[in-house]
Amino acid sequence: MLIYRELTDFPKGGAPRKGKAFVVLGSRRVGKTTLLRKMISEPKALWINGELPSTSTLLNFQTQGDIEQLLDQAPMIIIDEAQHVEGIGLKIKMLVDVNEQRPNPVPIFVTGSSSLELAGGVQESAVGRLDKYQLWPISWHEFSDYVGEANALQDLPNRLVYGMYPAVIEDPNNARKTLIDYCDDILFKDIFALADVRRPTPFGHLVSYLAQNVGQIIKYETLASDTGLSRTAVIKYLDLLEQCFIVKRVDAYSKNLANELKKGKKVYFCDLGVRNAVLRNFAPLTSRPNEIGALWENFFFMERYKRHVYDQDFTEMYFWRSTGTNAQEIDFIEIQDGKLTAFEAKYQKDKALMPTQFVRTYGEVPFHVVNMRNGWKFWKKPA
Repeated sequence: MLIYRELTDFPKGGAPRKGKAFVVLGSRRVGKTTLLRKMISEPKALWINGELPSTSTLLNFQTQGDIEQLLDQAPMIIIDEAQHVEGIGLKIKMLVDVNEQRPNPVPIFVTGSSSLELAGGVQESAVGRLDKYQLWPISWHEFSDYVGEANALQDLPNRLVYGMYPAVIEDPNNARKTLIDYCDDILFKDIFALADVRRPTPFGHLVSYLAQNVGQIIKYETLASDTGLSRTAVIKYLDLLEQCFIVKRVDAYSKNLANELKKGKKVYFCDLGVRNAVLRNFAPLTSRPNEIGALWENFFFMERYKRHVYDQDFTEMYFWRSTGTNAQEIDFIEIQDGKLTAFEAKYQKDKALMPTQFVRTYGEVPFHVVNMRNGWKFWKKPA
């Protein structure tokens, strides 16, 4: 049985807006191609593999006639792993511009394993021409649908160790090999191929440092000092890791008061299986008491983030921390339509106190303590 993916329902009706390109972005092996094959029933669709050298020739448009010729080849066009195509942003722009003028535009689908900005200025070239969606590792809703809610809750500790990649869930016996192969063959090699990573060893040290300090407040200067990289290189590599869907950065929330942290960031891994593979540590949670809190915080954040992405509710997520010797902290602050909600991630605990300094500054806001027993309530798909 295939795992149901929530993006199957996007766009409604199964086709992009007239003439536009429907773009699915997500990391390698997250299921983008499988998703499109499930969404698309057109047997005569033209599938173009961005990793093949011949694709550059096929998309090397010199005239409008070249574009028309490609659009005439099939009733639907799919460009898979488009980030490998040099200048893909301009090529998509040209394709869509001609397509929109046709009486019957051809549906165009595009997938990418990195933000396509890395592959040639998509933001600048194709703005307004794309319907962009992100596909993440399996969401809690998808996982519960696949294994059943009771089984999902029982398996929760394993998800903090092996993560939520489709292949890991479908073939748990080979989870370690799958994740280590992913890190060795895809995480580093793909990133090195996409960007000019001139110092692979310090880059690896940076990734390991981030894995060891999940949920900790970091500063670029500290990362530079600890990894032997320049501050500029640290920012560049973090941008790269985020654009390739390996990590997510979370900013501090502040009214710019003197007693609130403003510049620090937290970094979470988009999948804990990848994080644990980086460290080569798949020990069960019972033998990792010092890590459970950080792993749970990471897991809660990503599942909550996926929920907001798929619900398209435009919620922003931050953390909050005061300054000083007796600093107070809230794990996550969400802002939706101007309203604040606070979350504290505690794997076992049921209670936590709202920091008094936060209340004095922002007033009383909804405050939830999220643990392994009630976390699912905050990740489930709205009815």
